[in-house]
Amino acid sequence: KLKKVKLNTLKRQYELLQMEDNERVCDYFTRLLRIVNQMQECGEKFKDQDLVEKVMRTLTPRFDGRVATIEEARDLSEMKIEEL
Repeated sequence: KLKKVKLNTLKRQYELLQMEDNERVCDYFTRLLRIVNQMQECGEKFKDQDLVEKVMRTLTPRFDGRVATIEEARDLSEMKIEEL
């Protein structure tokens, strides 16, 4: 039961996670992957596509141009998080 409560808390953190305006991309990735790793320890499964889409959706607006370029040039369903 405690594991389920922890997982629900982590899911909420994951859902609400957004890149901060003055945050570096590598710091945002670190925050995201820390939550993902904790969720995986609780039994949650992730596809690379889920993580790639999460990152693309939650970067700050200053990255909109880069996000659009990546979306046009690449198939996100086959992209790995490491490729971002």
